Amino acid sequence: MLNKYLIFSLLCCSLGLAKSPVPLWPTTSQAFWEEKPYTAYIQPTAAGKPESGLYGCVRSQGHKFHEGIDIRAEQRTRKNEPKDKIILILPGRVAYVNDTPGDSAYGRYIVVDHATSPRVYSLYAHLSEVDPSIRQGVTVDAGTVLGVMGRSANHSIPKYRAHLHFEVGLRLTDRFQAWYDQTVSGKPRFSSKNKHGVWNGMNLIGADPLSLYEQVLAGTYSGVQAWLQSEGTAFTIEVVSAQVPDFIRRYPELLASPIPPKGLRGWKIEFTRYGIPKRWHPLEVTEGIRAGMISLLAYDPEVLGAGPCPGMVQIKEGQYILGKRLRRTLSLLFI
Repeated sequence: MLNKYLIFSLLCCSLGLAKSPVPLWPTTSQAFWEEKPYTAYIQPTAAGKPESGLYGCVRSQGHKFHEGIDIRAEQRTRKNEPKDKIILILPGRVAYVNDTPGDSAYGRYIVVDHATSPRVYSLYAHLSEVDPSIRQGVTVDAGTVLGVMGRSANHSIPKYRAHLHFEVGLRLTDRFQAWYDQTVSGKPRFSSKNKHGVWNGMNLIGADPLSLYEQVLAGTYSGVQAWLQSEGTAFTIEVVSAQVPDFIRRYPELLASPIPPKGLRGWKIEFTRYGIPKRWHPLEVTEGIRAGMISLLAYDPEVLGAGPCPGMVQIKEGQYILGKRLRRTLSLLFI
């Protein structure tokens, strides 16, 4: 019996609706398409809580953010190591391959850049091996085998918790190295070398991949832009700066209106609960406002939830203020 995903794909092709390629699942598992509960395909952390393998503030009693989803192994070798093939979800170009597991918490990982609108990256981490054909700069088709699931990392992952860490998202800045090399309060921001260029995890901001596939399964998926905008606006920030960040030059689809020809006063930026800068409103030049000011203009308690995701906005004396992680995101956007 055809599952909903295959039916939707066939309908798109037959009706000429497949202008936006439909993403494949990143492993050979069929559990999601068979509409099994997420516990059938999501790998929890050592704490064992099923939701800890999902996207969002799902760890440490909601105090730790998880940028993607962790997909469990279904196939094992005689030594109980995973052997699931990792599948490219959309056509794209291999942007980065890290084949030195000890250099990253991601372990051995691959990043692929997709020519969607807007462009997104997909990231596949903790691999046991990378297919020899997968090299930086090569163009790859959807369905290409990227490698094999594993448990590689700069920390220990036991066999039973081997998984694919999977992300889909946006890159914050082309000037990541300049940000990384900055001094803060007279001291270097980091003591170790950046070994991953602009594809360092700190420069990547992932959206919820499961919501992407839920749209596909429901037959409502119409492209990356609609998926990103479907996440509600949790809060809006005003940044007084005439700078046009390279982020919005790379993702012009996120502009709410054209940049004023006479220059900028700044930006009004809508963020999701988890910190995706989803919508950018350029503001015209206005006299008497100090450059560099950052203000929290509005917030939606219902979208933020019972407790805002740590580091985005936080409650102080009954009021929401900018959190540490949000300030870091803004420092990257406006480097």
